[in-house]
Amino acid sequence: MSYAEEPFRTNIVLVSVTDLESEVKSLKAELDKVKEDQRKVSEEAAKRIEGLERALSWLNVVRSQAVWKSRTCRYANNGICDAWNVSDPERVGVPKDAVIAVEGPFKKVDLQKFPEICAVCPLYEVRK
Repeated sequence: MSYAEEPFRTNIVLVSVTDLESEVKSLKAELDKVKEDQRKVSEEAAKRIEGLERALSWLNVVRSQAVWKSRTCRYANNGICDAWNVSDPERVGVPKDAVIAVEGPFKKVDLQKFPEICAVCPLYEVRK
């Protein structure tokens, strides 16, 4: 054979049908496991999303109550809560941008920025 014919030489590899069948079954089993794992992950994600949607719905109810209270409370004056003096707003969960400094160590809450404080306020009284 000449050098020019060399690239056209056929390489023959003998593979048994049984080996191929075994490898195909193994790959199918692996693919089935991946599909089952993916199905489980999808179900778990759907459950978590449903839980988050329920929590968000509840938070929207709470927020609407808080906004209503912040507008009708006798202690809400010009959007500022006069009932609460908060010395450490971050510790009680009031965002920094909703804090208004007053004299001394205490701070007031800007109800326009954080009406949520009104949702569970035990001092709430209807403005007359």
